[in-house]
Formats: sequence, C-alpha cells, structure tokens
Amino acid sequence: MKALTTSDDPKAWVGCLACYNAGDLRGGWVDGLEAADFVPCNISDHEEWWVMEHEGLPVIKGECSPNEFGKAAEWWNEIVAEIDVGAATAWVSFLADLGASWADKTVDDFFDTYSGEFDSREDFAMEMAEETGSLSADLGWPHNCIDWDRAARELMYDYIEVRGSGTSYFFRSS
Repeated sequence: MKALTTSDDPKAWVGCLACYNAGDLRGGWVDGLEAADFVPCNISDHEEWWVMEHEGLPVIKGECSPNEFGKAAEWWNEIVAEIDVGAATAWVSFLADLGASWADKTVDDFFDTYSGEFDSREDFAMEMAEETGSLSADLGWPHNCIDWDRAARELMYDYIEVRGSGTSYFFRSS
C-alpha cells in the first residue's frame, strides 16, 4: 500500500529545446491542458518543445513532452472533476503498484478498476457484500456474526488498497 498526497491543478513550464541548448531560456508556465498547444518561441527552425518543470501532477516524474503532459493532465482533470484529487492520486499509486504505465491508460480504465473510497477495509467488505447480494435480506445485517476483518483480507487478493489521509481507495487488480 502506498500513501498518497493531494495536488494542485496541473501546470507545466514548456520551453524551446533549441533555445535552451543555445543558452537562451524561452518558454513559460501554462495550464496542463494547454501544454501540447503552447509555442514557446517563434524562431523558424525551432520546432521541439519540452516540459522542463511541472507541478500538480504526480503522474510524471521529471521532464517529458508537452503531448505526454497534456494527456496526463486531461485524464487527471476528468477524474478530479468526477471523483476527487485523492482518487486520481490513488490511481497513480495503484498503477505504480502494478508496475503499469499511466501513459497507456484512459479515464475509462480508471472507472473500470475504481471500486470506491471507504474509511476501512472492513467497510469496503461490508459494501461489497451488500452490492453483490452476499447477505440475505431476510437475515438483515448480521454484523456481529461475520468476521469483517477476515472478509476484507480475502478481498485484498482481488483488490488493491491505497491509503489516503484518513480514508482508503480501492481498485480491482484483476
């Protein structure tokens, strides 16, 4: 399990590589969604731009292309708008736990694996039991008869828990 942190809106400092290599730093800070379209200089033979610094996007470690940053910022903003920053950050940690690359993922991939935010594994197990119909409605909720800690441990064979600040996010791993 990985701990996670929250983040601000993604921003990137996009610069011209030819200018940089010539000792002239040209570029500027832009919103993450605008990184792919930003033109840091208008010199005719300068055509390669690069994200040299960024903030608010834990997906990318270090420098990258503006297109890569723009794609990450796009799905990041969609997840944050739909769920929250914690869920988006948790997904990045989830992918890292699996050794997967976020660059091959889409927002649909997030929603295909995301199972929700819960206060504990036991709460997650109870919710899963209710959703799947594992508890008979005739019996009510026999909380005191079920070892929810054990049920939660069993679920962790098919799910990954990413702990946040006082809460956990769960993702289906298979």
